[in-house]
This record gives sequence, structure tokens and C-alpha cells, in this order.
Amino acid sequence: MQQQQQQQQQQQQQQQQQQQQQQQQQASSLSTTYSSSSFRKNSVSSLNTNATTNTATAAAPTAPTAPTAPIPTTPTTPTTPTTACAACTAQLPLINNGTTITEAKRLVTLDEDDPTIQYIGTSKSPQQPHLYKAVRLACVRSLTAEFCQGRDGPVLFGDDENGHVMSYMFKLRDAQARGEARFYALMMLMTDRVYLVSCWPFLVGAFRSMALNLQERANVVFQREKDGMRQITHRRAPITSQDQFYRRRSNTALRSLVDLLGIKDIYAQIQAQFSYTLKLASRKRMEKLTLGRGHILTLMDDSVSNEFSGFPFGIMEYYSDKCTPNGDLLLFMSDLQMSARNMHKNPDKVAFTVTALQDYNPGWNNHSTPVQQPRFTMFGNIERVPESKTEVAMACFTKTHAEAKPWKSFHDFNFYEFHVKGIYYVGGFGGLNFIGWIPIDLYQTAGLGKLIEQ
Repeated sequence: MQQQQQQQQQQQQQQQQQQQQQQQQQASSLSTTYSSSSFRKNSVSSLNTNATTNTATAAAPTAPTAPTAPIPTTPTTPTTPTTACAACTAQLPLINNGTTITEAKRLVTLDEDDPTIQYIGTSKSPQQPHLYKAVRLACVRSLTAEFCQGRDGPVLFGDDENGHVMSYMFKLRDAQARGEARFYALMMLMTDRVYLVSCWPFLVGAFRSMALNLQERANVVFQREKDGMRQITHRRAPITSQDQFYRRRSNTALRSLVDLLGIKDIYAQIQAQFSYTLKLASRKRMEKLTLGRGHILTLMDDSVSNEFSGFPFGIMEYYSDKCTPNGDLLLFMSDLQMSARNMHKNPDKVAFTVTALQDYNPGWNNHSTPVQQPRFTMFGNIERVPESKTEVAMACFTKTHAEAKPWKSFHDFNFYEFHVKGIYYVGGFGGLNFIGWIPIDLYQTAGLGKLIEQ
């Protein structure tokens, strides 16, 4: 009896081990085979968690227009490939060490404009469990459930737990595949849905161009292989049994992109294109500002104008957001001007507006119209800065506005702090941009600069 129980336990353990191995193999086949992500040294990546992927499970191809300044891509730290599945692995460049030839472990692209940024491409799955789960889930959903009508094209899906994904599905012709086609999906994974949606037009255009580029290359190889098959068919007619008819037309393993496209360094090209796409996407929502300038809004007091008493009054004013805590603004104003006289009467009802100058899209010559520009209005109250702090305030304020240094000799100029109590933000025109109230605690943590960038 004891021997039987031991045998049963051993059989159960073997079955569990086999199931675990099958699950690991399945997870490996469904995970991304190539990813390119942005990494900023000593700080958080501007794109948060990013992965652009490719394969028979979830994809990656090459891009459209070449960058104005080519980004150098170099292989690093060689290692030996760990899988024999060509369709599930990116074939990175080979490195000759003099004695042995091994495959590169990863590709690293340096940003010429910012040396603190690296774009790293690898064929391995993410090591972090939560990131691996998010990427794997995105890969599976992008090719099995989440696609638009006709399958080819972009789709947006995701959640706050596993991230938000923009996926662009397309197919490549393969003479050895069932139906003579293989489906791929270009993806970008982010934790910030609003940011991803704001990049939607740019990413759709970039991914569409990548897909068309790959399809053109695959069609050339497909046509050449089909012509070769026709010549063989004319020589002899193959005998196909009913059992063979229902099987896949080829007993060989699924081929890699290198074979489908006939380009040995295709993944090096993909790395350069992904790096360029990530670089432009990271800057897509960075706006140029009229630095340190906005409009102060006050209520017209009857001591200033009887005719327009109670009307809102706005005028351009300098500010600095680097001299006060919690995102409050430092103002340097003359008490003789109308805004100052109004706010002295109603210090608790003051507003300040800031507007972006233009969207910053380097390399694409794509500048927005004024109605598309992000802008916001801050509501709060005004408090005069004590005389004991004016020297510190002047030293900080003139870092942004050097022309204000002579004003300290004018007796009617004083420093004021604008304490922000509420913010209403308009990200641009249309439903793709965020429009609404910004939580004050979020603003106080991030500050005005981060609000502009994000």
C-alpha cells in the first residue's frame, strides 16, 4: 500500500512538473519576441512603461520616414540564443569576438539630443512579473480578441491595472503558412491612457507606415517563392491525401521575419525605427510656452471704473513658478496698475491663465492651430510678500525675468504670491484631449512645469 501511494505521489509530481513546463512554454510563445523601450538614466522614463513588440504573437516592424539625424544603434553584451523557435525570437546581429561568433544580447540606441536617454531593444521577455504579465496579456489580446473590423488597423484597449495598449494589426504574405498569410501587431503599452490617446494620430500614422513597409518587402519574397513553386508543380503533380489536406500545408516550423522579408538585419532596422518613434512620441505632448507670461484676471472695482464695475478684467503679467512651494506663482506688480488696484479690493477672487505657444513635434513639421493649444485657468487668492523676503524673491524672480531687475528701484512695485485653489485645464480641441478640473493635490505635487509637460 505504501509503495502504491508513493508511486501515485511520484506520478502526480511528474504531472505537475509537465503542466508547469507546458505553461512556461506557452507563456514564452505568447510573450513578446522583440521590444524596444525608452530608459532614462537616474530618472523615470518620459513614456512611463513602454513596449513596442512583434511576432506571431505580438509584433514589431519597421517605420516610415527616416530620422533627420540618424540614431546610432549598437549591439551590446553577446550571449547565446536560448530558444530554437525562429518565429518566436528576434534574430539580433551576430558579434565576432575573434574566436567565437555569438548573437547580441540587446541593441542600445543613444539619443543624440539627450545623453541621459537610451532606447534598449531586446528579444527577451520582461523580468519584472507585473510587466511580463501586462506585455503578455497585451500580446494575446492584440491578436485574438482586440482588433477592428477587417482585422487590419488600429485599436485601443486596456485598463489601469495592466496598462493601456495601442495595437495596430496587419498581415504579411507567407507562401508556407496556412492561408498564405501571417498576422502581426505593432503595439505601444503605457500606463497613462490620456497620454496614449493624445499620441494616437501620430502613432497610427507611424505604425501604418511601418506595416506598409513590411508588407511591400514580404510581397517580394512571397512572389518569388510562389514562382518557384509553380515551376516545381509543372514538373510533377503532388499527390495529396485527405489527411494531408487538412493539415498545415508545410511541416516546417513557422519562419521568422528575417526569412519572410529576406533581410538579415531587419531587427536592427526595427530598433532604429522604434527608437525614433518612441523619441517623437515622448515629445509629442511637450509644448513651448511663452516663458513666465500669462494673464491675470481680476474683478473691476468701482473705485477704478464706475462704468465697468463688476466686470472681469484681464491683462498680461509676468510670473515665476520656481520661487514658491506647492505650485503657487510669484508676481512682481506695480500698485498703480488696474489689476493691482482691483485685487487689493477683492484679493480672494483672482484668476491667472497660461497658454502654450505651440505644440512641439520635431522632425514632422506639424504645428497646431491656436484652438488646439493646451491652456488652463488657475483660481485663487493674492497675498503680498513681506519686506523681509523681497531680496530672496527678487533673486529668484529675475532668473526668469532678467529685465525686471531695475524695477526694484521703483517704490510702487511689490511682490505678491498667487495661491492656487483650483485649476481648469483644456488640453486642446476635440475629444482626444483632456478637458476638465485638475485635482489640486495633484497639481501641488507636480507643479506648473509638470502640468505643462503632461
